[in-house]
Amino acid sequence: MSFELSTPTKTVLDEISNLKLKQRDVAKTCALIIMSKVEADWKAINAAIVERWSPSARERVLGMAWRMIEKRSFDE
Repeated sequence: MSFELSTPTKTVLDEISNLKLKQRDVAKTCALIIMSKVEADWKAINAAIVERWSPSARERVLGMAWRMIEKRSFDE
């Protein structure tokens, strides 16, 4: 299976700003971006996560994303 996010940074920034979405939701999109190997503005993504939640939340979100990739499961 292959997929491509045409605007990965905008997609995840929109998700971060959507108050209905949780950290797990953002982690799934981050995992997809990492797996797809497309260019993304990680500085902006990291800053948005910290702004909405906290520095520790950034670690948690990215940690969830990497675990999803390692397990090949999005049921985190």
